[in-house]
Amino acid sequence: MLLSELESPPSYRAPQQDGGCVSIPAWSTLPALIDGAAAHSPGDVEILGQPLAELQRTARAELLTAAQAYVAGYAAGVRGVAPDRPLVVVGHQPELVHPGVWLKNFAAAELARQSGGTALHLVIDTDSAHSPTTRVPTGPVTDAAINSVAFDSPHMPMAWEQRRISDAGLWDSFGDRVGTALESLGVNPFIRDWWPRVLERSAATGSPGLAMAQARHLTELAWGAETLELPQSTVCQSGAFRRFACHLVAHLPRFSAAYNEALAAFRRRHGIRNHAQPMPNLADDGEWLEAPLWLWSNDDPTRRALFARQRGDAIELTDRDRFCECLPLSADGDPAEAIGLLGGWESRGVKLRSRALVTTLFARLALADLFIHGIGGARYDEVADRLSREFFGIDPAPYAAISGTLRLPIKHQRATESDVRSLNRQLRDMEFHPEKFFDPIELPAAEERQAAEWRAAKREWISTAKTPQNARERHLAIAEANRRLTGLLLPLRQETERRLAAARSRLRTTAVLESREYAFCLFPREQLRGFLLDFAARLA
Repeated sequence: MLLSELESPPSYRAPQQDGGCVSIPAWSTLPALIDGAAAHSPGDVEILGQPLAELQRTARAELLTAAQAYVAGYAAGVRGVAPDRPLVVVGHQPELVHPGVWLKNFAAAELARQSGGTALHLVIDTDSAHSPTTRVPTGPVTDAAINSVAFDSPHMPMAWEQRRISDAGLWDSFGDRVGTALESLGVNPFIRDWWPRVLERSAATGSPGLAMAQARHLTELAWGAETLELPQSTVCQSGAFRRFACHLVAHLPRFSAAYNEALAAFRRRHGIRNHAQPMPNLADDGEWLEAPLWLWSNDDPTRRALFARQRGDAIELTDRDRFCECLPLSADGDPAEAIGLLGGWESRGVKLRSRALVTTLFARLALADLFIHGIGGARYDEVADRLSREFFGIDPAPYAAISGTLRLPIKHQRATESDVRSLNRQLRDMEFHPEKFFDPIELPAAEERQAAEWRAAKREWISTAKTPQNARERHLAIAEANRRLTGLLLPLRQETERRLAAARSRLRTTAVLESREYAFCLFPREQLRGFLLDFAARLA
């Protein structure tokens, strides 16, 4: 059973405990999921005349060969793989992720080892490269704050595939600057040893995304996690993916309807009113339909949505800017010429790339026996499940969500929301129930007598039944008693306000120091390595 078939959606929540890990479904059930998917037949589904089973064989052979060649370009001793053995797939953008995201790769490697198969990480370089900074906590511990440390200068929006280093000074010094920032908190981060490897890979590739991804992968391999990697941009240039993309475009009216209905069903199930969540619908602009693909070029690297309309035996494609071309393609025609033309566009620097849902849909239909998401991505593959059933008539390969939480090893005086709430309640009670606070404190004799008188007066009025005739007098008398008693508590109130301010300050510091979102390279090497290699015991 797929996760999306459960009567109630799974609760995708990151572990709160430091070092905690989570697997949905349970870790112990995943080998059986892989075995079941490997034995599953796609039936008579065809992709533009080619049986899906044949497309799967072609895609696996083509892309695993490409992955071996890609990894051999920066790592020694790449082993051969068998395309007919189980394949566990993960994917993420080539950015500095937190340890819980990186954990997916180690989990995939372990599952592949158990099943005698292969783990493949797709480097999603087709996604947009966001701000070239990472969040780094700085001291002192008692007043910690978060700084954004830049590894490059700002740039126009573009995919990681297109991104190049624009400020060599920022790039080269990034590791040292992060290390220096963490010194004030007593942390010796892994980045001091790791960033020189990133610099080696950037000199070889010229790409910040591939440099960070390859340096991360080299660490995985050194720590015993046997995985292959392949950029999603390379996947999109494969013959198997181009056939798949042509199939979607050739059947775009039906695919668009299924896509939008799958999103609508997800929103209904989860009570989401925002039609931009979890992603916008594909647009329907009369004869033009939006395709689930990005298009850009080397000359203009801005990602734009692709739109299509049928023109006899051809499909006209446009990004509604500079690009407008025709593909000789129809739902029941031979796609060979169209697939070849996509290769020609690529040689001219025109990039046709998958958008998020199609990235995982292709991976789950054509490649994977199990796809591993993090907490965020797993929520949305419920949409892919429904879309696959509606459009292709089959379930895609199953998916799992795996993540973990690791916190920086910084000793500090922590605070919680309950601490702040408790002190706020005390201050409120001093205003409306001040009589509760007099027994534990000592007052001068005169003030003690006043307190006793006002407490007695308040008790008398509270014990007096409220009537329409006395309601106003009663209210004013109780309020006056509270005001007088609160005035006698001024030193205690001031002390409580100081404690509240200190608790709020500690709470802000706790949020800074205990965030689970810091990049893996900010952690000490041995803490990070232990977390990534010992996860299975914590999931058992």
